[in-house]
Amino acid sequence: MILLPHTALADARRTGERLQARLQDEVGVSISIGGAGFHADDTHLDPLVQRADTELLAAKRARAER
Repeated sequence: MILLPHTALADARRTGERLQARLQDEVGVSISIGGAGFHADDTHLDPLVQRADTELLAAKRARAER
């Protein structure tokens, strides 16, 4: 898990995409990335982690369907 505080979700996605491409190009490793943002009503990290996990599983499914 990588946390990017004070980062908009769109910017975090671009960062993830750059990391994904670099790992593929330089190491030959393919990774799936899911992202989620901290909501104002979140009182702790558990909901954030759960949303990120859901997004990660969706990314893995999408990659498997290619």
